[in-house]
Amino acid sequence: MKTRIPPAGSLLLGLAASLALGAAAAAAPAVTTFSLDNGLQGVVIEDHRAPAATHMVWYKVGAADEEPGFSGMAHFLEHLTFKGTETFASGDFSRIIADHGGVDNAGTTHEYTTYYQRIAPQWLPLVMEMEAERMSRLDVDAEQVDVERRVVLEERMSRVDSDPVERFGEEMKAALYKNHRYRVPAIGWRHEIESLSLDKAVEFYRRHYGPNRAVLVVAGDVDPEQVEAWARAYYGPLAPIAGERPPRAREPASYAARRVEMRDARVVLPLFQRFYATATTADPVDGPALALLAQILGSNDSADSRLRRALIEGEEAPAAYAGARYQGEMADIGTFSIFAFPKDASVDMNLVESIVDREIARMIAEGPAEQELARAKTIILSDALFAQDNQFNLAERYGAALAVGRTIEEVEAWPDRLRAVTPEQVAAAAGRWLKIERSVTGRLQAAQTESAP
Repeated sequence: MKTRIPPAGSLLLGLAASLALGAAAAAAPAVTTFSLDNGLQGVVIEDHRAPAATHMVWYKVGAADEEPGFSGMAHFLEHLTFKGTETFASGDFSRIIADHGGVDNAGTTHEYTTYYQRIAPQWLPLVMEMEAERMSRLDVDAEQVDVERRVVLEERMSRVDSDPVERFGEEMKAALYKNHRYRVPAIGWRHEIESLSLDKAVEFYRRHYGPNRAVLVVAGDVDPEQVEAWARAYYGPLAPIAGERPPRAREPASYAARRVEMRDARVVLPLFQRFYATATTADPVDGPALALLAQILGSNDSADSRLRRALIEGEEAPAAYAGARYQGEMADIGTFSIFAFPKDASVDMNLVESIVDREIARMIAEGPAEQELARAKTIILSDALFAQDNQFNLAERYGAALAVGRTIEEVEAWPDRLRAVTPEQVAAAAGRWLKIERSVTGRLQAAQTESAP
């Protein structure tokens, strides 16, 4: 349950902010790090509130590291790694974890591939044994590849092809980036998934899966020294991958705004959306300023965001729902997005766009009010504090950051960086990154019906 912040100007706002910021600093978890000779980076986060542990292995490879023509390979390989190793047969990973009272899963993004288990701490050696096998001794055959290719194609059908909003998002990202692999969906384009082969999957595996391309994160009711000893026993003997990580394609400067218009018969409510290519959270000033800008401009959990007031509650009020989001936890380029669902298909999309442009221009010219910025800081830092109640979130916070090249110090300095942001810095970040030439603007609408002869 989120704490509701009193109206700006009240004494309670300052009190709530002080309590949230102080508690966030006091409740920081105990974090221990270590490194193995083969390059594996280890992180242990102590959380003794329950007799449970979360084990994660993060590989520093994702869809942005795929070769042109082989989109979806990172995600496809994630599926194949559950098909067996030299020791464990297909299905053994999940079955063994379940037999020991745990759960497991995996995920692939543009930045990384991660495998995780939640289990009682005494079974961590078993988990590490299996993950060490997955890291070094994958063993799949052509028949399994054919089966998993069909599974991935069905996944794409259910998640993307059957959902016009998801398909529209793919078109938007493809238009936003001209050269970087962020323009390609992590699940892959259908026609390229259909051609993924066993040989290319094995080649990708050997190039990217190894201890020096991985981060181990263990959170829970554990002893750091014991976790490190287990890691040295199971992961320590594995050979590192030779050579440097292949470089990614770089994005050139952008000099022209782009537009995407898509119509689909399945659309019920139209959608206005805009993406900007921005700095990432690694930027010492603009990273936290953009996070606060998204909160002020259009956070989904704020009843007082600027886009809500202008688009939903204002005199014109053309929208039923609107918001903004900053996705800055990327290795290379962040994304700032704005969206609005008009009340119905009769709403003039030009009106929606003009209101969005007006609010952005006002933010650049005036910046946020002091109380407005203080409220945004309190909400973000309070949410971060509440997230520490979840052991999985604790592990994910550090693992995701380290997998994209951040450091432990950067993760732990994030609250202080947020606190230090000024209204002038928010306005400057908006002016620097929310430029129309850095953007793609999209409209998703229902298909036009043909008129009768």
